[in-house]
Amino acid sequence: MIKLTFSTIDGLNERKQFKLLAGARKYAQAKLGRYVDISGLGYAVGADGVSKIHRVSGCTLEDLFAEDSKEPE
Repeated sequence: MIKLTFSTIDGLNERKQFKLLAGARKYAQAKLGRYVDISGLGYAVGADGVSKIHRVSGCTLEDLFAEDSKEPE
């Protein structure tokens, strides 16, 4: 199970969970875009600087925004 939180600076918080990486990846990339800044503090920020994905469990941020779309082994 993959769990993550999407939030924006105006207070929106969405907690989501997914059975498969493909679903989590699709959601994360739809919310933040394909290319993000990944912080060493455990969150990814979209190009708009307003949205972020954090509190990820079950995979890494790098898995969500990986260059290829293959499942990790």
